[in-house]
Amino acid sequence: MVKFDNFQDCHVVITGAASGIGKAIALKFLDAGSNVVGADLSTQQSAFSQPEFTKYENKFLPVICDVSSIDDLHAMCEKTLEIYGEVNILINNAGVMTRSELAKSSISDWEWIFAVNLFGVVRGIDVFLPHLLLSKRAHIVNTGSMAGLAPRLEGGQAIYSASKASVVSFSETLRAELAPQSVGVSVLCPHSINTDIWRSEKHRPNLYGESHEFEIPERANQGMDPDRVAELVLAGIQDDREYIFTDAYGITTDRIPTRVARMDEDLKWLRSKVLDEGEAK
Repeated sequence: MVKFDNFQDCHVVITGAASGIGKAIALKFLDAGSNVVGADLSTQQSAFSQPEFTKYENKFLPVICDVSSIDDLHAMCEKTLEIYGEVNILINNAGVMTRSELAKSSISDWEWIFAVNLFGVVRGIDVFLPHLLLSKRAHIVNTGSMAGLAPRLEGGQAIYSASKASVVSFSETLRAELAPQSVGVSVLCPHSINTDIWRSEKHRPNLYGESHEFEIPERANQGMDPDRVAELVLAGIQDDREYIFTDAYGITTDRIPTRVARMDEDLKWLRSKVLDEGEAK
């Protein structure tokens, strides 16, 4: 594995870069001396006109890209190679969410969330991996979620959790497959972060049905600062971590051992059944 001692003059592609975690990661890479391609929806491009981005006029390339469109991703890749010649780091970060109990959710809800959260990652890998394999240093970060490892069993986030669980599983396998080719893969699993993802419905395309409002929980505005997440992402890349967590000791982290404990209970039940059946014979 080729390590990143620093990020000076690295070429980084980031989806969902206009706000939240994606924006923080983009600015952190720019501060570190990287060339950054920041991708987001057309409705989000005004963010890239702000001084925090424009002061890097020779290092930052804003691109319109909807990750649910393979054509948009190919166009972004072509532009990236035209300007910078190669890609070293791909951050598949774009994500959306809705809030609804499963019984009240529509197929359109599922299609929209998975089109962005899962297939946006899959498409990003499909388009950029051939070029990452040609780079001397290469790393991929896919944004999953703590919800993908230990979903909340209340709160109406089942579709989001399912999409992120798929991203986690996909990333684990991708890491194993690419290790012999010296391409690192990390899955970012943040807990509550202070971002605008709870307001994703305003970006829902008509193709996936009408957007709907839902109550945003209080914790949405009490999460970690995205700047801290960005610091952890860059450190995780340098240390080639498989999982990049953001909550080391908090309540959220307890959801993982709690879920494992539920599994262990059923494994104990299975062992007892096998033992009983063995004795019966």
